[in-house]
Formats: sequence, C-alpha cells, structure tokens
Amino acid sequence: MAKYHRANHSRWRWRRVTQIMARDGEMCSICGERLSRKVDDHTDPLYITFDHITPISRGGTTELPNLRLAHRFCNSTRGNDPLMPEQEN
Repeated sequence: MAKYHRANHSRWRWRRVTQIMARDGEMCSICGERLSRKVDDHTDPLYITFDHITPISRGGTTELPNLRLAHRFCNSTRGNDPLMPEQEN
C-alpha cells in the first residue's frame, strides 16, 4: 500500500508542478532562477517545492491560487514570512 500511495503522490505532485509552471513560468518565484525537473532528490537545494504565498501557519491553503514554485533552498530561507504585495511576481 505504501508504494501505491507514493506513486500516486508523485503523479499528483508533478501534475501540480506542470499546472503552476503553465501559469507562472519555469522560474523560481523567490530567486528568479530557472527550475529544473531533472532534480529528483528531495534533499537537493534546487529541488522544486511548493511555496505557499500565504503560509499555512498564517491561514493559507494548499489551493492553486496560493501556491507558486520555488527551489527548496529559497523556500526554506523564506520560512513563513508573509509575502508583501509589492514582492509578488
């Protein structure tokens, strides 16, 4: 059952990445550098992560309008700081 869950999660994740890239482009929303789908090690600083515009800890959701893509390093550096409107891409 665990393998099935991981496989479904992986497919869901990459579909979501594709949807957000189609909407926002293939750049990290924080540093502006290109994102690479070839990085598949989730511990790699360049791994693609979902950045919550309004962090979950501040009432944000996991819905598409509240998500953008960022490198793992950039996203972890931002932490749960709220995004100011003038910082939006």
